[in-house]
Amino acid sequence: MSPIAAGTYFENLLVPNQRLTFVGAGEDLTVIDGRQRGSVVTLGAFGDSTTAQTVSIVGVTITHGSAQYGGGIRVNDAALDLQNSIVSSNAATESGGGIDLGAFTIPARITSTMVIHNRAGGAGGGIAVEAECVAQISNSSITRNTAGRAGGGVFAEGASQSTIQGTTIADNTSQADGGGIFVDTGLPKPAMSLATSSIVGNRAARNGGGLFNAGHLTLGASIVDGNNVPADTLQ
Repeated sequence: MSPIAAGTYFENLLVPNQRLTFVGAGEDLTVIDGRQRGSVVTLGAFGDSTTAQTVSIVGVTITHGSAQYGGGIRVNDAALDLQNSIVSSNAATESGGGIDLGAFTIPARITSTMVIHNRAGGAGGGIAVEAECVAQISNSSITRNTAGRAGGGVFAEGASQSTIQGTTIADNTSQADGGGIFVDTGLPKPAMSLATSSIVGNRAARNGGGLFNAGHLTLGASIVDGNNVPADTLQ
């Protein structure tokens, strides 16, 4: 375990595919600031043939990252375990303004975390789940993020698998489709299970203010309300 004391650290961290745990003093006390010089945290590297290891990040703020993919956190070949943290004010020119999950078939876990005020020029202002990737999001909030093309809050690409539980997705914006969530098409189509969550106050310029579903979306015991017109596209 690597404890990180309270304070602001101006860093762009390249974390190898190793079992590591970073524990801050608290989400509002330990700040890692990327100074707009790349992703704040990059996990693993593409093409790494070793078994994916879990990298846990607990109790920090990740902010002011700027990259093509994953302004705040870019996940390549490692298993992200993000807990009790804040990912805010990051940007990506393509996808994953806050977090870009790009580790094929490797589950990423995001728990009790705020993803807020991030933006992507393409897809997934808050979080992008890339093709064939797996996301498990629980007890979190994804709010006030913006995407230029799809999925202001969350974007799920073809063949991905996502589970979202107990999470608020609110006040996100897409300049095209899927203000809150965009579930893409593809072969096979992406699958998303959404339960005990709230999708409220999101906006899209074209279709699906709260939800745009072109894949396989299972919606259970959740609130979808107060999203902009046109009506949510669930089919």
